[in-house]
Amino acid sequence: MGTINTFNFYPEAIDKAATKAKEAACSATETIKHKISDAALNLKDKASNILDQVDTATSHQTEALLKKSQEIEVEIESTKT
Repeated sequence: MGTINTFNFYPEAIDKAATKAKEAACSATETIKHKISDAALNLKDKASNILDQVDTATSHQTEALLKKSQEIEVEIESTKT
């Protein structure tokens, strides 16, 4: 007596299981896509915040240097007279 192939007896069950597996895979794929998209947006926001902080710091440094150079210029002028 040979082995009985049980797959031949339940083709509808196999199709149903395959459909459920495909649906689960699609759902998982969509979830992963959303998580990647959310992570990318989060990183973009963080990068933007860092660049804003750098711009602010650079602006403050530029203002401080300008003020200091003006003070030095005043000192130089006062020593000339």
